[in-house]
Amino acid sequence: MQIDFVFDIKNKLLSTCHIIKEIYMTSSVIVFCEDKETAHKIDKLLWSFDDISFIPHSISNDCNKNNTRVTITTKDLFELKYIDKTNKNYLSYIVNLSNNYPQHYNQFDHLIEIVSEDENDRAKARLKWKFYKQNGHIVKGKPFKIST
Repeated sequence: MQIDFVFDIKNKLLSTCHIIKEIYMTSSVIVFCEDKETAHKIDKLLWSFDDISFIPHSISNDCNKNNTRVTITTKDLFELKYIDKTNKNYLSYIVNLSNNYPQHYNQFDHLIEIVSEDENDRAKARLKWKFYKQNGHIVKGKPFKIST
C-alpha cells in the first residue's frame, strides 16, 4: 500500500476536488470525511468546483444505484463492501479528510492524506505519517499542484 501526504494546501475541500479529478478517470475513489457536514460540502463542490466540468459521485451507499467511481462517506456510513476486491464497486483509492485513520485503510491500494497549512493540521499529519511508517507502509510527501 502506498500513502501520499499532499501538503501546502490552502483550501482542503477545493484541493481535494482537484486531486480527485486527477485520479477518478482511471481509479475508483472513496472520500472519507470526518462528519456529514464535510461530506455535504465536498458533495456540492464536486458538482461545481470546475467551470467546465463536474465529477459524478455519490454519498455512501448510493454507489450501487449510481454506479459512480467516486463515493463520499463518513465513519458512520462506511461499508465493508467498498473494500471487497471481488465486488464491482471496489474502491482502490481513499482520500482522507478525517482527523483519524480511516477504517480498514490498509485494505485499499492507495491512501491520500490532505494536509493544510494550518499548524494543528500539520501536527496531526506528522503523527499519522509516523503511524503509517511504523506499520510498514510506503509513505511519501508531495506539495499540492493543480494539473493543467
